[in-house]
Amino acid sequence: MSYRKLNYLAQATLGTVLGLSTLALSNNTPAQAASFEITDFSSISGATDVQVNGINDSGEIVGYYVDANGNVESFSYSGTTYTPLNGPGGATDVQAYGINNSGEVVGSYQNGNDYNIDGFLYSKPTYTTLNGPSGAIYVQADGINSSGEIVGYYVNANYSTVGFLYSGHTYTTLNGPSGATYVQADGINSSGEIVGYYQDANGNIDGFSYSGTTYTTLNGPGGATDVQPYGINNSGEIVGYYQDANGNTDGFIEEGGDYTTIDYPDAIDTYVTGINNNGEIVGYYQDSQGTFGFTALAEPVPEPLTILGSLTAAGLGVVLRRRQGRLKNHRNTW
Repeated sequence: MSYRKLNYLAQATLGTVLGLSTLALSNNTPAQAASFEITDFSSISGATDVQVNGINDSGEIVGYYVDANGNVESFSYSGTTYTPLNGPGGATDVQAYGINNSGEVVGSYQNGNDYNIDGFLYSKPTYTTLNGPSGAIYVQADGINSSGEIVGYYVNANYSTVGFLYSGHTYTTLNGPSGATYVQADGINSSGEIVGYYQDANGNIDGFSYSGTTYTTLNGPGGATDVQPYGINNSGEIVGYYQDANGNTDGFIEEGGDYTTIDYPDAIDTYVTGINNNGEIVGYYQDSQGTFGFTALAEPVPEPLTILGSLTAAGLGVVLRRRQGRLKNHRNTW
């Protein structure tokens, strides 16, 4: 297993809010560099916190934001157009997590009838509620592939958290490797390979990939803890994030046992949450100024080490971790 780290040194002048900016990226690892494009979400009227979670091959992005009244709303974003995703009738706290190439979106919402958290599938113009296996009291749908297969997790009556695959109107539970006490499934590709993470008997958080009958543990690069994969594309590239030896959070891309760490320039923490078949990734990072969303090329590109990329920025999109306050989900709560 090999490991490489992309720790970009950025020199950027953003200038006016509506201006054109040039971002210079240099890399301290030979022949490893990538360009980052800041994704603008500030044009959502009244939005204070925006989270981007998934991207399809057309570059359509889904996520959610907190409005001026503290309500959580979801959206899809394509080019320059935002489309609200309001969930089924009576839904609140709608949160979109994944999108496939047909534009089908999955996520979760709070049910106004019983205040439970239910999953949803949105296939224009219809919302379908995903109630999970029998006895589920909390359901979150996180990923969807081109065949419409959905993965996520649910909490049962014993308050155990279990992963699931929903295919052909049937739920299949994903219990993780032997000894797992908590399992969350987050991404699925067209071959049906699933990624997610679990808590083992010792309380450690490890990533996994699952291909029908076999779980493979993903331990991250050397010294990594709390390894949490979130997405996988059809080439088998896996993205997610982990905690490093310094206690910081780093994003990663894994392919064939090789890990590439993604540290956004000057960031304290970097989270990578999705990848499409073109190698574009989405995620967010935290620095001294706040938390911001980004899209990036997933693959390092050859020399020269310094890449000048022009990007249009109408502002920096502020993003949150998966939940804040009462909205914190089981992704980071153990």
